[in-house]
Amino acid sequence: MIPLFFNWVDGQLKDQMNIMISVLTPVIRPNVLYVTVSQSDESIHKLMILHPNILVLSAGGFGHVPLPLIKGEADYRPPPSSFLHDVAFIGTDREERHELITKALESAAKVGFSTTNTFVKDWKDQIYGTKYNLSPRGYGRSSFRFSEIIQMGRIPIHLYNDISWIPYVGTNISLDHYGFEANVASIPPLMTKLKALSNETVYEMFQKIKEVRPYYTYEGVMEQIKLFLGDPLGPNGGYLRCAKATFQVNFVNPLIMFLLIFGSLGYSVYLTRSQKRRDDESHKKDPAARVASLVHEDASHLSKKAQSVDLLDPDGLFEVSFHDLQCVIPGTDRLILPGNSGVVPAGKISALMGPTACGKSTLTNVLRHGRLPNSTGGTVLYTIRSASSTGERLNNGDVVGSAQGAVQTLTATQAQHLIGHVPQDDILDRSLTIRELFTFHAKTRSRVSRSAAEIRSIVDDVLADLAIQHVADSIIGGGENAAANISGGQLKRVNIGCELVALSRPALLLLDEPTAGLDAAIAFELIMTLESLKNRGITIFMVIQQPRAEIFERIDHLFLMNSVGGIVYEGRSVQAVPYLLSIGYSPNPDAFDADYCLDVLNGLRDPSSMSSRRSGVEAIESTAVVQMAVNEPQHGESRLDCTELHLLWREQQKQQQQQGGDLEAQKKAAENLSKMGTATHEETRAWLTWEYWQRLGYHTFLNAERLLTIRLRNRTSLLVYIAIDAVMSLALSSGFSIYLSDSYRGVFMPPVDKVLQLFYPSALQSHRTHNAASMGFAQLLFFMSSALGSSSALSAVPVFSGQAILAKRENAAGISVVSFALGRMVGDVFFVTLHGFVFAGVWMLFGHAGHFYNWLGVILSTAFAASGIGYIASATYNQSTASAWAIVVAFISSVFAGVDPNLRQVSRYPVVSWPWYMNFATWTAEATYFTWTRYLLNDGHVPTPLQQGADAYGYKIQGENGIARSVGAMIALGVGMRLLASWLLYRRVTKD
Repeated sequence: MIPLFFNWVDGQLKDQMNIMISVLTPVIRPNVLYVTVSQSDESIHKLMILHPNILVLSAGGFGHVPLPLIKGEADYRPPPSSFLHDVAFIGTDREERHELITKALESAAKVGFSTTNTFVKDWKDQIYGTKYNLSPRGYGRSSFRFSEIIQMGRIPIHLYNDISWIPYVGTNISLDHYGFEANVASIPPLMTKLKALSNETVYEMFQKIKEVRPYYTYEGVMEQIKLFLGDPLGPNGGYLRCAKATFQVNFVNPLIMFLLIFGSLGYSVYLTRSQKRRDDESHKKDPAARVASLVHEDASHLSKKAQSVDLLDPDGLFEVSFHDLQCVIPGTDRLILPGNSGVVPAGKISALMGPTACGKSTLTNVLRHGRLPNSTGGTVLYTIRSASSTGERLNNGDVVGSAQGAVQTLTATQAQHLIGHVPQDDILDRSLTIRELFTFHAKTRSRVSRSAAEIRSIVDDVLADLAIQHVADSIIGGGENAAANISGGQLKRVNIGCELVALSRPALLLLDEPTAGLDAAIAFELIMTLESLKNRGITIFMVIQQPRAEIFERIDHLFLMNSVGGIVYEGRSVQAVPYLLSIGYSPNPDAFDADYCLDVLNGLRDPSSMSSRRSGVEAIESTAVVQMAVNEPQHGESRLDCTELHLLWREQQKQQQQQGGDLEAQKKAAENLSKMGTATHEETRAWLTWEYWQRLGYHTFLNAERLLTIRLRNRTSLLVYIAIDAVMSLALSSGFSIYLSDSYRGVFMPPVDKVLQLFYPSALQSHRTHNAASMGFAQLLFFMSSALGSSSALSAVPVFSGQAILAKRENAAGISVVSFALGRMVGDVFFVTLHGFVFAGVWMLFGHAGHFYNWLGVILSTAFAASGIGYIASATYNQSTASAWAIVVAFISSVFAGVDPNLRQVSRYPVVSWPWYMNFATWTAEATYFTWTRYLLNDGHVPTPLQQGADAYGYKIQGENGIARSVGAMIALGVGMRLLASWLLYRRVTKD
């Protein structure tokens, strides 16, 4: 066993971990066991993956064997006769543990404990004066405070949010003998348990702490490490133990019994795989066809399968150039990109800076799509440059080294699969774990078929690249009604990772203000992450606002945009200020470069010395420039000077390009490629192809699987909706149970029926002479549709509620709104069925008249139809409004159930009768009538023939299968409402 003496601490290593790993890798032998000790380095997880023969003794939570995290040694004091506080946290309340501390102190206060949360100079006295001291996780999964509390002789409560990381688990000195541990969910019951402890039990724990205290000192820990390394598996190995591997319960496996629900989707996937096998067989005969199918695969897969063929250079770098771009604000003549030209160099970090609302996002979208509907001119050229052909753009606009090596051009359509876009807002499905989210994007957005092993490898690589593998299995959380489980910086990296798992190589990554909302330290960490991606060959282009100096210096290529959307500078970031000074702007030694540039762009610097240069731009003022001056609101002379600044830069560009003799060639090439990249007539009819429907079916299946995973994991919400169904069915069943009354009216015997007549439609008071009415049919028909319809509509609201913004993000990334909507509704079929079974089960427990399968058909078809109301509501409104809207509509629908006024009456007026026939409650009432009365008729309780009784309401009974018409109508209504909900969601997502 060979020891590795390294200082594995994130705070000191920062971005040096990859360097250290690269140094270690050549000398690490796979057949030798190594051992090292780590404090709290998350990045060491990457080392553990690359070299599983390295044993990591970790005090911070990332390794194999937990150790106490010790900062020093505090004095021991025996417990006093009385304490200042029962429960307290003495320390700094940071973001990563704020939720744990707040939850613990609130729960302690609820059971009657005295509490405090403070950090003062006499913090040790505060700990000595507290009976139960909170020890939440720190930067790692443990903290110094845990060992300090034990050294000082007090009872620790270790709080964690993903996994517990404490030493000596499962031994005679484990924490359960002298302390406690809890996560967010188990904190309240723990406080109740502590409140019930006797003083004798508490002081026994204090005595045990005194006994184990030596094991939380430097000397004691070193002795335990010595024993562990000497006999790790034997009886003399001390008290150190390896941590148990964590796992997650997969709640999707129990759904096997419902696979028939997804039969059509499974068949579609089967056809997709069959087609792939046929393609593989044909490719064996035609190697060139096989190579062509691999054009958009990742470099690693491409090099394995087509090493000898050069299609898209797997080591090439993505470059974008744009020429004379012009755009207007939709619905106006206002010009926002007045003829911009430039190059996003391959394999560099490029950044765009400018005032608010000047057109930065518009330019980003043009680079992403090649063109926008509001584009009025200009072209975009996408190229792949080999490593030898990538040049460097100087501060004067020249490109050095771009003429050597291979250059491949792409159409806009081809380039889309190589471009990733990270929006400013972190719009993610936060109900998934990070690993699940990455896997979903890797499956849905890949343009080639990949095996499960390949997808896992891609996801693991991205997790490692972004240094978030330690939280890969944590649910993201956050949003309006949930607490986040990861930090803001990690969330931004997850947003980036969703693009990386889907991108092929080479790639371009567009980011819209990635550092917005992040503090300076986290923003810098994010830029370092982008720099590591650049080193892997990914071209970076980002919009950024007021970066700190360290970030500004790491920008390889800078674009400055003025307030009217014109580019006024392009080149190295460090040369931006010298350029502005060279054209006459006054210096400001107190401002660093980024602030100075923004001052100039916002017209806050003195441009008076530029007056001598006006004659140089007068000759090139064009109609577009005049149009700018007319349409732009004037804010003093500075706005005109910004326009002049743009014109000066354009004139410099033209002169430099004409000197190089390549201006016309570049423009012609860009125009040709732009034409090739526009959507052809065949592309606009892609939905007619078999491949489109295969992909739609596969995406629908994945969206259904996602919904099932999320809703089955949220057991509390699932149980709430099941309880609603059970309560609704219980209330309805008790009203008509033959166990409560042999008249089949249940609790609706006088005087209850009279009271109910005051609250419900007049249908409860009419048709007293009819046999059906005498048994409470009017009440039954109304309440069956209202109770079942309301519960079904309410349970369907979460399907689309709050999902429009997510659907919009995923639609922009290539996951269609149609597959999003269809997938969620197909996945919800399981829950509609589950709710129907619960309702039917409770209903039949009360011995209702009728056969179980008839009732099950009525209830399931009603649930299927009524859930469409919930879909429409949630596709239109937010969750709270949608829930209220769904219940109200379901209840109003029950009024039009054909009871009063009944179908017999309204059918005389076809023009106004459509609300009854287009309403699920009408068909629920008709099916309920048949199921109930048919049983009673056969049993001799009702002398009136079925159709004769039905005529009083206007229902139609068709032989033995009397509910077939009603069930068919409800299924048709359910399908129609689902299509309407899909259309509403589509309109909501694509309207702007």
